[in-house]
Amino acid sequence: MKKLLIATAALAMVAGTAQAQSSVTAYGILDIGYSDLSTTAASAAGAAVGATTDTKGINAGSGLSSSRLGFKGTEDLGGGLTAGFVYELGITAENATTAHSTRQALVSLASKSVGSLNFGRGNTLGKNHNDGFSAFGGGASFEQGAVAFEVTRGKALADATATKTNGIVDRASNQATYVSPSFGGVTLSAQLVAKSVDSDAAAKAGETSSSGTAFQLAYAGNGFTAAYTRSDLDTEVEAVAAVANTSTAVGGSLGSAAVAASKSETKLDQFGATYTMGGFKVFGLYNTVKYKATVTTAEAENKGYDIGATYTMGKTTLLASVGDGEMTTAAGATTDVTGYQAQVRYALSGRTTAYALYGKTEYKQATTGESDVTMIGVRHSF
Repeated sequence: MKKLLIATAALAMVAGTAQAQSSVTAYGILDIGYSDLSTTAASAAGAAVGATTDTKGINAGSGLSSSRLGFKGTEDLGGGLTAGFVYELGITAENATTAHSTRQALVSLASKSVGSLNFGRGNTLGKNHNDGFSAFGGGASFEQGAVAFEVTRGKALADATATKTNGIVDRASNQATYVSPSFGGVTLSAQLVAKSVDSDAAAKAGETSSSGTAFQLAYAGNGFTAAYTRSDLDTEVEAVAAVANTSTAVGGSLGSAAVAASKSETKLDQFGATYTMGGFKVFGLYNTVKYKATVTTAEAENKGYDIGATYTMGKTTLLASVGDGEMTTAAGATTDVTGYQAQVRYALSGRTTAYALYGKTEYKQATTGESDVTMIGVRHSF
């Protein structure tokens, strides 16, 4: 019994020491409510021209934020150096059959004097820029009215070019990101996204991989923030030879066509600024993205801006944003894009927010298309 007590005390001391040196936190968001989404297609990219699709749901998710469950922790390594990790799952709370996705899986090292470096899967600098300089923060399913988001993501009306450039403002695996210390309010960030497939083996033929770089120069001080972000992303398809049709033989194959090697190029420039004065905050965001389906084809260009503001009085926050832009295909056809969104949020507590929102995005070309959403819901953070 005495030996058991001694061993138990020793284990308790070890556990106590470990706890003093490191910490792990579980956190998450559940955002659920009622939504009414209506989309009228402007081109065949989303549906038949002029067709209207209405989607309503009582258990809809992601009005303000995507739902998630995560774990994060830090460990003091001594000498001003800390190690950390983040593992975060995306949750589709309104659909029991949808598998959870990995939003972030990062390990990091940080020093106050040198800066921080993380590896794994996480946000691109382009996504961080969009989220940081939008009045309603991004990260939600309903981005109707956010023109600067739409020209690079294409979520509202399925624009072909915008959909193809989505990866540059989303999350990326196989990345390394460095953030410098602040020098008088100025910070520099750099990011490398490595190829997920980098092999000459025949088994890799036909697979697609992306790689790229990004950097950001930012300033924060006296209620003012501003940043410029440049991102470059290449997506390559490995060549694969044709397979002959041998279906008449036992164990034969139906065959397949050859796939030629190709590489698309995406280049994104982003400018953003915010200014805070008391309960009032204004936002400005401008994106211009250029896309080439192959290195030898003509270049498509999408560009757009949003101007927004938030005002907080007590537990209530009002948000509004308007935007304008244009999408130009490689063939030179141009589509005008306009949008606006309004929100009201009420803090029921420090972690629970009730909200209502309305947003609309409109395309004007040979035909007109639009997408608008109304949603009321509750977001709980834990």
